[in-house]
Amino acid sequence: MAENGMSIDLNQVVQTALSDFENVQLVSEKNDKEDDRQVLADVKTSGENLNLVIKLGKGVNVAEGFQREAYVLNRVTPLFKDIQKYLRIQNPVQEFQKCYKVFNQEGTEIIVLDDIEKRGFEAVSGDLSEHNFKLILNTIAKFHALSFALRHIHKEKFDEVLSNCQVVTKTMLEEVAQFFDARLEKLKFSLKLRMRLDLLKNFEDALENFNGRSIIDILNQSVEHSVLVHGDYHQNNTLLKFAGQDKTRAIDVALTGFQASGLHSPVIDLSYYFFSSLGCGFFPNVSEFLKYYYEQLTSFLKELGCDVAQIYTFEKLQEHWRQYSFYGFCLSIAYLELGSINFEKHFRKENEESSEVEKPAVGAPNVASANAYRQKLEKIVEFFLEAQQEFY
Repeated sequence: MAENGMSIDLNQVVQTALSDFENVQLVSEKNDKEDDRQVLADVKTSGENLNLVIKLGKGVNVAEGFQREAYVLNRVTPLFKDIQKYLRIQNPVQEFQKCYKVFNQEGTEIIVLDDIEKRGFEAVSGDLSEHNFKLILNTIAKFHALSFALRHIHKEKFDEVLSNCQVVTKTMLEEVAQFFDARLEKLKFSLKLRMRLDLLKNFEDALENFNGRSIIDILNQSVEHSVLVHGDYHQNNTLLKFAGQDKTRAIDVALTGFQASGLHSPVIDLSYYFFSSLGCGFFPNVSEFLKYYYEQLTSFLKELGCDVAQIYTFEKLQEHWRQYSFYGFCLSIAYLELGSINFEKHFRKENEESSEVEKPAVGAPNVASANAYRQKLEKIVEFFLEAQQEFY
């Protein structure tokens, strides 16, 4: 079969990925409607039936990303689960995908995972309620706490498993940096068009210290208080589980998409989640956001038997925000134009009241309207500047 320009023999892929199983039979397959680089497959073996997600890609960056995701799922998350089981943690972070194999088939990079949606999880859609927003942030805090705890309790094991786990996406981020710099002029034009001259002036002043290259500089820095960060933490890499029909009160969170994972400051994840969630339902200011995260982090570290004061102070978190939060701001601006989220409904009322003619945003083919796109950009800039005033 051919997917997104990539030709693969799906039956051969399944046989290769499940070589440890007997009597492997491909029962059905279908394209993932959300991502044309993924195939969903149902497989029967002599022991059990399996539901698979098969991700496809080309190039060195994809290969490195798939290898990193496989490493995190096969080496790191099992260790995190063992720590929590040993300490009898009541509400552990334990919902991760299983990775069966990562390999190359005739020039196509492939990673085969279990389909976690079959365990009752579903993609985040629509606005986030306050409960769901905080549950996701709580899960991020717990995930970070496990790295802190592993280093604190068993540094030899931490060094063995994670010491060489540097961020692998620097080459890809070179392209993001160029993309971000190209967007700046469009962003400034948008602010002028909407007569946000005060915002434009403050934004230009703030950018004296930053540009697209800043995200590369951030990733190249050695961070003393580092954890395993997800590295690409936006809503599309988050799945929620619900007990019933009420979608405002999820009961569990699953983290997926660990291709950009590596050791760095917790702020790498926090800033991306913060800025990419703007306009998507409940949202706190940056001070409330960091305080809630730190409360959850310290609470879980205590459960893990750690002396919080020796590990990561709130002052250090604030310092990291000053140093590294531009990462999340930059990626949110860059990926917004790629249309990973549909923002129209979040700004429909404002759009209906606007006298501007609705036109597709140039260079943003998947966002619903030019107005929604511009308003989203403004909100990201406003919160970026607010955070600058708060912590600088």
